[in-house]
Amino acid sequence: MTAHDLAEYAVTHFPEGITLGEFKFLKSKSNFLFTRNDNVNRLSTTINSGFGIRFLINGAWGFAASHQLDKANIDVCIKQASKLAQAASKRNPNVTITEEPVVEEKITTKFEIDPFEVSNEEKIEYFISASKVAREYNEIKYANGLYFAQKDNLVFYNSEGTKIDQTLVWNGGYLNLIARGNGDTQTRKFSDDQFKTQGWELMKKLDLTANIDPVAKQLVQLLEAPTLKEQKSTIILNPSQVGIQLHESMGHPSELDRALGYEAAYAGTSFLKTELLNNDFNYGNELVSINADATIANGLGTFPYDHEGVAGKNTPLVKEGKFVGYLSSRETASLLGLENSGGSMRSISYEHIPLIRMTNIMLQPGDFTFDEMIQDTRDGYYFETNRSWSIDDIRLNFQFGCEVGYKIENGEITGLVKNPTYTGITPEFWGSVSAVGNAELSEVLGTPFCGKGEPGQSMFTGHGGPPAKFENIRIGIIN
Repeated sequence: MTAHDLAEYAVTHFPEGITLGEFKFLKSKSNFLFTRNDNVNRLSTTINSGFGIRFLINGAWGFAASHQLDKANIDVCIKQASKLAQAASKRNPNVTITEEPVVEEKITTKFEIDPFEVSNEEKIEYFISASKVAREYNEIKYANGLYFAQKDNLVFYNSEGTKIDQTLVWNGGYLNLIARGNGDTQTRKFSDDQFKTQGWELMKKLDLTANIDPVAKQLVQLLEAPTLKEQKSTIILNPSQVGIQLHESMGHPSELDRALGYEAAYAGTSFLKTELLNNDFNYGNELVSINADATIANGLGTFPYDHEGVAGKNTPLVKEGKFVGYLSSRETASLLGLENSGGSMRSISYEHIPLIRMTNIMLQPGDFTFDEMIQDTRDGYYFETNRSWSIDDIRLNFQFGCEVGYKIENGEITGLVKNPTYTGITPEFWGSVSAVGNAELSEVLGTPFCGKGEPGQSMFTGHGGPPAKFENIRIGIIN
């Protein structure tokens, strides 16, 4: 039976009296490659497929799943999901959901070269050849390549009449260099968070072999660079660092299940409580606008439909500094009296229930060129590429470390500093923005390994924007 045959059978056998019934078939094909210097440390291609059935009955959810694709197991899962929902309803949860448009569509995300049609030999050579270029510098001891590709086929039917067949393809990778010398060890990646809903053409454009030498050379220079000292200063963050900052201090706290206290795994809940929504709360200053955009071209958090059959959306989270929106589901949006879901529900496999997940969390562009941002800085630093992060369990206080810093003096970059770190409190930090780069500088990046939930789900999510400038930020290592 095809996935559509199974879906048609399931929806015609849903029990009477349900508020909502969903059938989701998800087939995920993944290709993972990890190289170290001239060696392949891990190479795997896996396929995971099956279906899940979810019911909303008497205000409660029930869910069951199976990898056995036949009518008999659909019948078993229908019974299991019904029993679980009925048992849960005895606790009077009173779940309500938003009304959403009925959809019938078959759609595939755009790509030029199917990554699963590219041989493993070509992928291995791609990373090992770049590794050889980097290791021409004696100080560089390791060049670790990472590549990940995934193709998801989602067939989603529900009792309201929605029928979706969606294929999503993404991939990406980088080379992580480790150098030793001068009594120190430093690391540098190329390139930052480059995972997108594209095909192998993304990796061909990145061309690690042709572009790795300047990164390797800079890494060697970092071994001799001075360590950034503790101080307060102006800092400019590059797009990838802006992205991870947004991911941790805006993306996760704007997940409505965290704000409501329904979710606390992986660094806790949220300081963005519902009473702050549209209540003149200053997340940042007037230069700061942030959107959750599932429609942006090629973003890792871009998709036509989520796993509730809701179309991906561009949702404002912060508008000119004011907190105005959440990432939401049909259930959580209904709790706030919102008309529609934010279209943010996804699960990593057929056997997991969907959770509210980030789409592409993007800082909206301002008016500044990069040269203007540097030239307008009398004394400060420019930081690139996340190295470490720490944040409290309401996503309020944080510390980030970057791979490289550049000293700015009298409007010019004058040298490197190593081990740059910065710390802050989220609304104060975003309230200190003095410049945001223009649209030409904006980049959409992402991570394939964003964790959430119990049992844990590692999801692919996007983030980014243009570089941004912050004033009077505590930076550096305490001696």
